[in-house]
Amino acid sequence: MEEKNIESFYDESEKSFDYIGTDSDSAIIFLSNEAVREKIAEELKKNEWFVVEARSAQETLKRMRFHTYTLLVVDDFSNDDESGKHDLIDLYLTNTPMSVRRKTFVTLVSKRLRTMDRLAACNQGVNLIISAADIKDFSLMISNNLAENDWFYSIFMDVLKAYGK
Repeated sequence: MEEKNIESFYDESEKSFDYIGTDSDSAIIFLSNEAVREKIAEELKKNEWFVVEARSAQETLKRMRFHTYTLLVVDDFSNDDESGKHDLIDLYLTNTPMSVRRKTFVTLVSKRLRTMDRLAACNQGVNLIISAADIKDFSLMISNNLAENDWFYSIFMDVLKAYGK
């Protein structure tokens, strides 16, 4: 009798349906620069994050359909339109209900925008911008800004819970 292993039943294209059973925060990273992606993933894993490294915008959106990640990290390195928004962020923002979007902290790693530029972040539709030159301080900036974001939304979320929403 031929013995089949589990890999023969597993289709890589169904990976977006994988169960993410973790008590830690989850992050999905879609960065064109492999060195930056590895550094960020390593930093997050050191701080006990569950990290998914996506290879395409399509894969990122597919995975985000079935799991709400705490953190989304993208870059503008491959975006051809220098003045426009990142296509992935634009698609994510326009197709995601605000109740879900509010739970995901979107970070843009940029070569052209300054770190912590709140006006540019608002214009780009992200929570935080980190300049590629400041990537060495990624963990510190993410932890501080996530804490600030949680504090900012805590009262709002408590009111929503009180009204059963």
